[in-house]
This record gives sequence, structure tokens and C-alpha cells, in this order.
Amino acid sequence: MKSLRLLVLGSLLSLLSLPTLAGPLDEALFRKHLTAIATGQLDAVQANYAPEALLDWVGGNLDGRYSGAESIGKLWRTFHQRRQPLQITVDSIESQANDKGATVIASVIYKSTDATTKVRQIVTLRDGRIHSEIWQIAPALAVKAP
Repeated sequence: MKSLRLLVLGSLLSLLSLPTLAGPLDEALFRKHLTAIATGQLDAVQANYAPEALLDWVGGNLDGRYSGAESIGKLWRTFHQRRQPLQITVDSIESQANDKGATVIASVIYKSTDATTKVRQIVTLRDGRIHSEIWQIAPALAVKAP
């Protein structure tokens, strides 16, 4: 009986150490983030970030590295003042996770009345919050229509 318990315990421990695929929860958090950006829920956008988060915005007028949730919140306020209202089209979400966190990658089009911004977004989630994000302006990005 003792060997059976040890076998079961060993099996459970080995399952816990296996890498896992990111699941619906990680993608749901990412989609929630995109929706908050598009709908101008800027307090919610800022709350998605860990206090020490980094955002690399690559290309366009807002190009630069933004450090900390407060700085990132100011960036989104500037972006949203220039692009309102926004519609988003999301394509090709990919996600992976392990016991330390998850990475979600997507092709996204943000469209306002006066501009279309094609973006490749890469977000790293830890403990349900964004710790890093890359916002790559990608003019040649092909996104399927919904």
C-alpha cells in the first residue's frame, strides 16, 4: 500500500512540473485588455499591468520604451486621445504557458475614423497581470476580416 501511495504522489508531482499550454483564461485576459483599449476603459487598461511592467512600442509617433504601470497608463491616454472611437479586429492568437506565466501573441488591427493601425502584440502574463508587452506597428500585416 505504501508503494502505491508513493507511486501516486510521484505521478502527481511529475504532472505539476510539466509545461502547460496557455489556456482560455490567458487568452480571455488578453482579449479583455484589447477590449479595454478599444473602448477607452483606460483605468482598466492600466490596472492590467503589474506595477513594474514594461511596454516597448515599436514604430509610429509613440515609439519608445515605457516603464511602470503609471507611465504605460499615460501612453494609452495619449494613444486614445488621438484614436477615438476604436474598432478592433483580432487574428491568429497564439499562446503558451508554463508554471511561471504565459505569453500571448496576436495580430490586431485598431481602426478609428481617421486611421488604421496594424499591430503585432506580444504580452507576457504573470499572476494574471501584464509584465511586458511589445506593440509592433506592422503596416504590411495581413489580418483576416471577421
